[in-house]
Amino acid sequence: QLTVLCTCAVAKRLCGAAGEAAVLCMYVLTVPFFFMGAVFYTDVLSMLFPILTYYLYLKAKESEKKRFIWWIAMAAAAAVGMLIKMTAAIALIAIVIQEIFSGSRKRVFEMAGISAVVVVCIFAAFHALIYPSLIDPERAEERGMPYSHWIVMGLHGNGAYNGEDYARAQALPNKTERSRANAELIPQRIRENGVGGMLELFVRKSVRCFGNGTYALSDFLDDRPQQRGTLHEFVLYDGKDYALYSHFCQGVHTALMLLAVISGAFAAVYARRRDEPFVPQLSVFGLFLFLLMTSARYIQNYMPLLFLSALSGLKSIHSLQVRRRNKLQKV
Repeated sequence: QLTVLCTCAVAKRLCGAAGEAAVLCMYVLTVPFFFMGAVFYTDVLSMLFPILTYYLYLKAKESEKKRFIWWIAMAAAAAVGMLIKMTAAIALIAIVIQEIFSGSRKRVFEMAGISAVVVVCIFAAFHALIYPSLIDPERAEERGMPYSHWIVMGLHGNGAYNGEDYARAQALPNKTERSRANAELIPQRIRENGVGGMLELFVRKSVRCFGNGTYALSDFLDDRPQQRGTLHEFVLYDGKDYALYSHFCQGVHTALMLLAVISGAFAAVYARRRDEPFVPQLSVFGLFLFLLMTSARYIQNYMPLLFLSALSGLKSIHSLQVRRRNKLQKV
């Protein structure tokens, strides 16, 4: 609910009440969103923080005198999101890039410096004070998986989770040995794929990440439900009405992606306009690039920024229609 609230607040600032209503419609039409509470993974848990980071950034722009306070809050939101899911950092990077195009050099350095200090302090405090109480350091070294593990898994097949890779990594004695093995495997798999193979792999991974309108939630929803009812016939792969559910979700998702692409094209053309925000489009594009390089995962935590990108696409189409009507009236 906080995610929806933040998305609506941002939409209202960007496009007025009509934008707020449009975003609410997107949430309603995106049926899988209502099932994410039953698949409460880190992708869902971190969903609030990229959009909250963007909302706090807009508050900083509105409150020039208190912008340092809002910048600190913005960086803190991004840092907490990064502790849950590292992709939350993409929104903060997109905001800095936006400032490079639209703000003064001094302002960019101030915001980037404050953000870096806040993120480092929160990470240091978490790992020094909280993390040791959550898990024993020796056990973490024994059982922990390095970040490079997800890159290794993403370099073959369709880039998805691979049980054989996971078993191979777990067979090694500790996290340090896994990191060392991954450092050897990554260039080896890149060489085996070759240039053509890597391009084909990127296509498969991008389709898996961004081409599924159900967001693959049914992978989890069909995990031995205790009772099976009418709703299961829609959301489970073997349900008799799953095709109807899947096609509807895919249609909505395709429409949102198309609008996001339109908004991205307009953002690229008008990127140097000081009043033209492109953080949502840049964030979605950054997530796309990130997922090409790592294990193919889902995009739930950037759904709010995808919706805002689609909203920007609607706004761009409306602007074209208004310009065309004005030209016809002049003629």
